[in-house]
Amino acid sequence: MTKANTAQLRNRFDGRLFQEYKKLRQFMAPHKIYNEKQVVWIAGVQRSGTNMMTQILERSLETDVYRESDPNAYNNYELLPHSHLQNLVSSSRARTVVFKALCELQDLKKLLDDFPHARAIWMIRRMEDMVNSHTRSVFVSSQTRGCGPRMVNISRDPLSEGWRGLGMSEETNLLLQKHIHPDITHESAVALFWLIRNRLFFELELDKDPRVVTVTYEDFVSDPHANGTALLHWLQLKADPMILKKVNARSVGRHDPPGIEPAIAKLCLDLYNRFKSGEQLASQGKAGPFSISDNTVP
Repeated sequence: MTKANTAQLRNRFDGRLFQEYKKLRQFMAPHKIYNEKQVVWIAGVQRSGTNMMTQILERSLETDVYRESDPNAYNNYELLPHSHLQNLVSSSRARTVVFKALCELQDLKKLLDDFPHARAIWMIRRMEDMVNSHTRSVFVSSQTRGCGPRMVNISRDPLSEGWRGLGMSEETNLLLQKHIHPDITHESAVALFWLIRNRLFFELELDKDPRVVTVTYEDFVSDPHANGTALLHWLQLKADPMILKKVNARSVGRHDPPGIEPAIAKLCLDLYNRFKSGEQLASQGKAGPFSISDNTVP
């Protein structure tokens, strides 16, 4: 067995031990009623660092985290009905319960309204790295191999491909119709998917909602201690350095940029820069790219 395999097994074993210790610790703590709890939604487009954020919050002793593969909370990566999720929150022994809401970006405002003391983290990642991650992931690639035809279908009928086109505005649909064509490459189609789903953030005016923060993947991994500590404080979780120890910047610009049609690449870059322009920098006296103010949810 190689050193890499040994380290991987040790990490898995340590992770299981930690999760068992975490469950025992939460079981021994006083049970909080439903309205005393906090629900955190991890949002953003797939392959934008949402798994990294899930793992970070999972390493906190104060959280109960549901992954997309958990049939207790999801069916085929889509969240189960709100009433079922509310029961999960109510029965949890943790004060903070975390779900991923990637297929439900269009419903994020309602998710924030329907759950106690809810907050959301919207992950944003450079389109080029997100597309590369899609095309290099065996599982994701198998799920999105027909991205070109899917995007053609969505341009004609936003309801034709399930959650993928839900909530799309008329303006975004017209933009999609302008740039989609039958011969579009898989990579350019995935870039359009990145575009239409991330546009929801501003169309829903989540940039004005104090319950929501954006986390730029590239910035976060460049200084995980400072940015992670700020985020954990915003979530009112203890900022244990061990929670952030596995975060690294190895995947930023790791591969050559994919071949994206220039007009589509320009649209994506403009939207990415719009996300970046809304961040509040540490040099301005703020805690990283997070807007932490007096009007946040207690």
